[in-house]
Amino acid sequence: MLTVNVIDIDRVHFAISELRDIDKSKAIKDGLRKATRFLVNKGRANIKVSRSGNLYKSMTNKVKRRKLGALAGFGALGRHAHLVDSGTTKRYTKKGYYRGAVKGNKFWEQTIDTNYTTALDILYDGIEKAVDKIMLRNGK
Repeated sequence: MLTVNVIDIDRVHFAISELRDIDKSKAIKDGLRKATRFLVNKGRANIKVSRSGNLYKSMTNKVKRRKLGALAGFGALGRHAHLVDSGTTKRYTKKGYYRGAVKGNKFWEQTIDTNYTTALDILYDGIEKAVDKIMLRNGK
């Protein structure tokens, strides 16, 4: 799971300072949705295995309903994502049968490392655009 901490909180507070509470959460959620969608798209581009498989299809983003926050990651079909990303050591059963090892390709780690700052910029831009849209709608 990806955890993004807002680095420039003053920029966010300045952007939403003139909005009501309901509009503030809508504006922030819109920015979060755009940023997580960007990370999911970049993650899909980094997958080196089949682009038609379950891992590719399970990549999703979710904006939380009750609290401000968002998740970018994998659904139920992609529950093996950590194995593909990090790899495994040599695996044996209790009877001693060898079940192989998987070399990780770091597709998700690489996505986060290379696109973290861009995702934050998209988050801030999404919040600012949502605030502008709400301000225009309210006639301010």
